[in-house]
Amino acid sequence: MKKLESYIPKDKYDLGAVERAEKIGFPALNPILSSLLEWTIDSNWPIAPSMGRLLNKAGPELIPHVKKIFHSDDGTAKYHMIIVLLSEPSDSLRKSIKPEIERLAYYPTKKDLEEEVNEVAMNYLNEWP
Repeated sequence: MKKLESYIPKDKYDLGAVERAEKIGFPALNPILSSLLEWTIDSNWPIAPSMGRLLNKAGPELIPHVKKIFHSDDGTAKYHMIIVLLSEPSDSLRKSIKPEIERLAYYPTKKDLEEEVNEVAMNYLNEWP
């Protein structure tokens, strides 16, 4: 079996890494979840949508990593992560992070307001059942 590092993209165009990662899936990729999640912090990157779809299959092990970013001071990362991960969230991901999304929508920090995190969070809350 290849080392797990071969499943971590080398750059924002490395779709081959995502394809390789999809083949082994979860839970095999759990040890590198935080490294994979880094590729969702800019929704403009070509790799971001594919990585978002892959990570939506991760299961509950993903939640602490997502919450860590949602509790950070990085409004830009929060904004893009919401767009990438929540475009097609699994039911379990949506249920697990809904309180975080509500917090970002209703009680944003100053940095979150500057990056419009509250607006993108509210958009997703309005779309969810």
